[in-house]
Amino acid sequence: MEAFVIQALNKIKEEKEDGFTSYLPIKKIDGISVSVTLHLLCGKYPTIEEKDWTYRWGIEVESSIYNSINSEELYSFYRSFQDTEKFSLKSNDIKGLTENVIEVINSVKLLRLNKMNGMFEKKDKLNPRHILREEVYKLFKDADQEQLELSIKECSVCYTPTDTKTDCDHSVCWSCIQKLPIHEDAIGNTEQNWISCPMCRSCVTEIN
Repeated sequence: MEAFVIQALNKIKEEKEDGFTSYLPIKKIDGISVSVTLHLLCGKYPTIEEKDWTYRWGIEVESSIYNSINSEELYSFYRSFQDTEKFSLKSNDIKGLTENVIEVINSVKLLRLNKMNGMFEKKDKLNPRHILREEVYKLFKDADQEQLELSIKECSVCYTPTDTKTDCDHSVCWSCIQKLPIHEDAIGNTEQNWISCPMCRSCVTEIN
């Protein structure tokens, strides 16, 4: 892995870029088809002294079914190593970056799909905002809809609470999206994996 780190750093230096990107051979996470990208970013960040260059490893995970997935649904893990010059990493920093890239890649094994919000989360570090949304749903799910309507509804297929919707405004969680048939308009089109809505059978071109 250290050889990979050195090559990534050399690539940044030779091409005078601020980052290096590589796709990981991971096809599915928690049953969801995904594209997983590993980034090594180099730059100056507002939270760090202006004189320091910072190297940061990041993982991006996105659904490979719909390219329209929002950046809010990407989950990243970052660690930083500072240096006063852009490309002058010492051997101990390279060792640190090597240990860190292994840690970052291993973090993918901890990801689980939150069906309610359609995001991947680390199972040992849940987002408190997401927990709050689930608790609010439990409190108000049986309320009179004329008086109070929630954005979270039951999945049309498995009845799990979710706020993921098709562009025809039907609620479907990501787990069920994986299992729905490809719409006839997308059959034979290798660039599109549009599904048929389980409620109205229309072609779903975007997930909200």
